[in-house]
Parts: sequence; C-alpha cells; structure tokens
Amino acid sequence: MQLLLTEGNEKEVFDRYFELLGIRLRPEAKPIFGYTSWYRHYQNITSDIIREDLEGLLSQHEKADVFQIDDGYQTAVGDWLSVDADKFPDGMAQVASEIRDAGMLPGIWMAPFACEEKSEIFQHHKDWLLTDENGYSVKGGSNWSGFYALDIYNENVRSYLREVFRTVTQEWGYKLLKLDFLYAACIVPRRDKTRGQVMADGMKFLREIAGDAFILGCGVPLASAFGRVDYCRIGCDVSLDWDDKPHMRLMHRERVSTKNTILNSVFRRQLDGRAFGNDPDVFLLRTDQNTMTGDQRLALAEVNALCGSVLFTSDDASVYDEDQCKVLRRMMRLRKDAEVLSAEVSSGLLKVHVRYHDKLVIRIYPL
Repeated sequence: MQLLLTEGNEKEVFDRYFELLGIRLRPEAKPIFGYTSWYRHYQNITSDIIREDLEGLLSQHEKADVFQIDDGYQTAVGDWLSVDADKFPDGMAQVASEIRDAGMLPGIWMAPFACEEKSEIFQHHKDWLLTDENGYSVKGGSNWSGFYALDIYNENVRSYLREVFRTVTQEWGYKLLKLDFLYAACIVPRRDKTRGQVMADGMKFLREIAGDAFILGCGVPLASAFGRVDYCRIGCDVSLDWDDKPHMRLMHRERVSTKNTILNSVFRRQLDGRAFGNDPDVFLLRTDQNTMTGDQRLALAEVNALCGSVLFTSDDASVYDEDQCKVLRRMMRLRKDAEVLSAEVSSGLLKVHVRYHDKLVIRIYPL
C-alpha cells in the first residue's frame, strides 16, 4: 500500500493525485448535453414515443449532443439482441439512424453483467451464472423479475457479450453505451482475486469490447472505473420526490434520492475530468410527474451544470415555458464559465462557492 501526502489548493492536490495514478482519459470524451428516456417513461417506451421525445429535444435552442434510449426496448434484461417487436417494429438500427439524422449521437442502455429470471439467458444458460463458494447462483437484486449475475470469466459469457457489443455498436449504430448494474460482476470474490480485482477485470473487458464507442458507467464501484469509462454516474438515482418516501430513508445512502444525488455530485466533483466525466444523473425542470418544489428543481439543475460533464434531462423540452428555457440557458452558461471552489453543509444548507466570470458567488441550497 502506498500513501500520498501532498499540499496545495484543491485543484493542485487532485491533479497531482491522478497524475500519480497514471489515469489517461480519451480526449474525444467532451462534456455532453442530451436526453435519456428513463425518468420520463421508465420501461414504457416505443419507437413512436422515442420519436416524439427526439422532436421535443430538437425544439430547444440549445443543441443536444446525445439522445439515449434507456431500459425497455429489449424483451428481457440479459437478452439484449432480442428487441420487443411490438414496441420497436422497425428495430433498433432504424431508431439510431433517425437520432443521427437529427444531429445527435445515439445512446443505448444495457446491464451487461446481469440477466433477469424471465430471460432466455437465465432459462437456458444456467452455467453462465456467477456462483458463490457453496455453488449457489448469485442473485444481484429484485429489479425486474429478479436478476442474477453473470460470470465474467466464463468464456461463453465473454463470447456472448462480444457479439452483443459488436451488434449494438456496428450493426445498430449506437455510439454511447450506458452500462448499468456493473457491480453484479464483483458481488463475491474469487479464490485468486479480491472483489476489487474482479471488478477491474470486468471494466477492462468492457473497454475492450466497446471499441471506439463511449461508455457511460453506472452502478459500479468508482475506483474500478477510473480511466476505463468515458463518463460515470457518481451517485444514486434522482427521485421524482426530493428525498423519496419516509420509509425508504431508513435504507443506505445510495438509495434513490434527489437530495443525496446532489450531495454526491458536489462532494465527488473532484473526479470530473480526472477519473472520467462525472454523470450527476438527470435534471428535471418539468412541473408535472414529480413533487419537487421550484427551488428543489433549480438546485438539482444548477448543481448538475456546475459539477458534471454529463448534462441530461428526461423532460419533454418542447413544453418548456420561457422561465424553464431561461433556466436551461443559464445552466449552459454555468457549465461553460463557472468553477466550483469549495462547498460545505451547515445548518441544513448546502453552500457552494463558485467563481463565475471572475466573480466569487455563493449559491445556497436548502436541504
């Protein structure tokens, strides 16, 4: 184990730390602005819904870089090449083509190390599943119909994922891959590897098979993703509430919570541009389909603009009123011209010290 002791301001200290780690980021991974379908539709997506949302995004003056299709296009989690023909009758390549024609990079969601119980993978390839020291298949969570982890060292699993990534990136044409639930690979250690080493091997494999496509990592122990993904979620999911339901607050800090997401974004901001481009999760300016107040929506939007390289929404931008459009324009200016100098939480307030156009500004957000 090595210990680093160094001095300097925040920028100098973190620059030195990541220099010594030898992290090298791909220069083409620039900050991106765009849309993801998840927090507007969840799994209830179709090709017509995607087209409507694409048109809505195009209606905005601010030009988007990425349009990402999230969970719901596949027949089951794990069966990534089995597209739901009722939802996407023309297939996924056609949708990607329409996104490119709109001037945006097509993105798509997958959970490559997971398969749910109703999937063909789970039903017919039990030998692909990760097992614990007692030989039992390792369950990853209760999402979907319940899901299990795949063994990333199984050559059949690797061959399958190589074919999936080749098809998705080369035949379908998706060039940003949001890869989720990646922790499934390292739920249990191996006899010859720690969980951290297993996760590192999994991330190296994903980088290899993704080729020149951008990777947006999600649900991954952060250090394992340093330098191996272009962008990475650095906190929990936002909620359509500020702090989720009261009974959910008894759970862990990575639970779904907009309040926790904002704190993750602010206090993990030093990773941005050093380990990868930070993804703070989406901002939501809409007044429907969520219970957040105007101040809470503004806090989420500003923190995302200040602290990350991925600025995504799940709103129908075509219905933004003038005030919402002004907020979006201000967000775009903040992400370009502002720098967070420091932040602290005190007396239920988040205080963020910002340099903006050579002026020092303190933004205060009630928690």
